[in-house]
Amino acid sequence: MKHYTFHLAVLFCLLAFVSPGCEEEELDIDSLILGKWEISSVTITYFIGNIQINQQIETFAPDELAVALTKGGTGYLYEEGIQTGTFDWSLDGKWLTFPPPDMDPVEGKVKFINKNRLKVTWEEEEMEGDITTIIKYQIDATRVD
Repeated sequence: MKHYTFHLAVLFCLLAFVSPGCEEEELDIDSLILGKWEISSVTITYFIGNIQINQQIETFAPDELAVALTKGGTGYLYEEGIQTGTFDWSLDGKWLTFPPPDMDPVEGKVKFINKNRLKVTWEEEEMEGDITTIIKYQIDATRVD
């Protein structure tokens, strides 16, 4: 009986996996991006050529740093639960344009892990003499409302 149940479970899993109704649904970024997002970490990775030379990861406690993105392109920055600033943002497909704190506006690629978790990544180049340094940024955030 256990052998039969195991085979039935495997068959069900295979059918569920290939069934069109079980395909991962395309996430609607335009509506999912709206809301308040708690920043859990910011990773900055430095490369010269294809060689990683340094990586810094800053993690944030719950409610330490958050942003709220609202319709119309207004964003709100929260620190320790208190609104500390506003900014403009826009979305073009998967590309989010926004100004990180103390930086010029950047265009970051949005990737939803699921409906409540996202990553925004972008990179910049810096030239010093003949050496080009590529800096990759990644923000990890979780929806809080």
